[in-house]
Amino acid sequence: MATNRRIQSLEGLRGIMIFLIVLSHMEFLKYCNFSHAYELYWHNPTIAVDYFFMLSGFGMMYSFLKHGGVSAAGGQMYA
Repeated sequence: MATNRRIQSLEGLRGIMIFLIVLSHMEFLKYCNFSHAYELYWHNPTIAVDYFFMLSGFGMMYSFLKHGGVSAAGGQMYA
């Protein structure tokens, strides 16, 4: 039986960041009634991108260390 080793709260946070990044690329929203809010809050995805990469890097390092610091090729990276 396979166990789910993902941290669900971090997966949810990554999902929210992906949504914010996609939302920031929807340029047609600046022509809607709430264009001021779009330009002010959602058009700049810098923080969402930073958090997404930080959480992805944490997940990769967590997985790497959980497997004993062994790379996919089988060589040990850290002694």
